[in-house]
Amino acid sequence: MSRKPSQLYLWMRFAALAVDGVCALMVMAVAALGARRATNEPSVAAAVGLLTGVAVTLCEVVADRSPGKWLMGLRIRRPDGSRSGFVMRLARWAMKTSPLLLITASAVYHAADRIFRLGSDATALKRLDTAATTAAILLFLASSGMFGQHRRTLYDLLTGTAVRRAASADDVRAAGFDLGPITHAPSS
Repeated sequence: MSRKPSQLYLWMRFAALAVDGVCALMVMAVAALGARRATNEPSVAAAVGLLTGVAVTLCEVVADRSPGKWLMGLRIRRPDGSRSGFVMRLARWAMKTSPLLLITASAVYHAADRIFRLGSDATALKRLDTAATTAAILLFLASSGMFGQHRRTLYDLLTGTAVRRAASADDVRAAGFDLGPITHAPSS
């Protein structure tokens, strides 16, 4: 039984997401453990880990792809296949990572409250956590659907982008980086 191209494409997107998740979690864990050892404050470690996760996800904006998309041969483009602009990718990133951004803002506020002894009301902090978590869940559910022929997510539809297969071997290289010609090692 052969698969339709859209089914294969959906599998590639989920595989890229899994690779991205593993990469981000590894970097976040190292940063959070380092912050925990340096400050001995769990809230600071959580904030540093989440801020690192936000920074790691910015590679999609700069390089047109994430590590997972690079491995799967995918790029962030316009629906017609032409290059997407920096502002389009930045808007896509902001919508895609908004759940992470909301939870990160809450963690940073908690860390600032502990470090600078702001004396924030405990009820207000709990409400901030609840609002951030609820918004993150709703935004994740709203943007995780795949729509149309090109399996575009809600944030792709809103920003005018689409995740497409790389068109050629030259298109596989990261945007902005010239690695030179790809050669194979001589076999012995």
